[in-house]
Amino acid sequence: MKRSFILMLIVPFLWALNFVFGKVLVGVLPPFTIAGGRFTVAGIIFGLWIIIGRKKLPRTDLPFILNLVLISLTSVVAFNGILYVGLKYTTVANGTIVNSFNPIATMLLAALILKEKVTGPQCAGAILSIIGVFIIISAGNPGSLAKFNIGDMIIFLNTFIWALFSVLGKKAMQVLSPLETIAFTTLMGLPLLWLVSAWEVHVYHVSSLPWSAVGLLVFLGIFASVLAFVWWYQGIRDFGASGAATFYNLIPLYSLIISSLYLGESVYAYHIIGGLLIIVGILVSSLSLSKVRQLDA
Repeated sequence: MKRSFILMLIVPFLWALNFVFGKVLVGVLPPFTIAGGRFTVAGIIFGLWIIIGRKKLPRTDLPFILNLVLISLTSVVAFNGILYVGLKYTTVANGTIVNSFNPIATMLLAALILKEKVTGPQCAGAILSIIGVFIIISAGNPGSLAKFNIGDMIIFLNTFIWALFSVLGKKAMQVLSPLETIAFTTLMGLPLLWLVSAWEVHVYHVSSLPWSAVGLLVFLGIFASVLAFVWWYQGIRDFGASGAATFYNLIPLYSLIISSLYLGESVYAYHIIGGLLIIVGILVSSLSLSKVRQLDA
């Protein structure tokens, strides 16, 4: 559990970089083409792992395969492409913060689909984290929360796609390991993602790709796709879908730190207060889950 906790602190940092690099890439490439390049890199790595390890699906019944296909459609094809669409119309800060509504969506779907029990402390931890997010986005002015643009709304609706992916992944890991789950679903989703990317390249007349963009796609493929997704699924396995989602709220906090270090943006008191609430919320939620699992064991 301790190892999973540490890994779940690293995953949001990698995905915060995905927001930052994604914002840079949408100025060069169409949204789903970015996702296509990123997951092509990941697919090569996963494909080699499957071939070398001679991995095979342990089951081929229709419900199991359908669940994997739905995971591939939500995680590989839909979520990141739609995320990059949203980033075309909003800032990295707004995108990461709006995206932090994810825990609410995930807890709801986990309760409805998995019948996963949501504890009082877990709800309290999620609420504390969300309050921290609100403090950061409002900067002491609650009226600013109402100023959502189309990019914010796209990213907000996209959190429910991520929630569905997390819940479906929990079901798949009753049979597969986290690495097997993301490896097989990545390869399943790539053909459709390539088709959408080819259409975008044709429509937007993409003729060249800067080497800097290639470097960012390779980075996102290795770190934000392979490592982050495998570690995320390990977190879902250990903390549950709704418990793991609480860690997602670290993304806006990490984004503020990255902006401060690399963009020279200032950090104010409300950033610190909001960030502390996010961290406290994660601790309350994860510690309560640990106690529940110890009692069940």
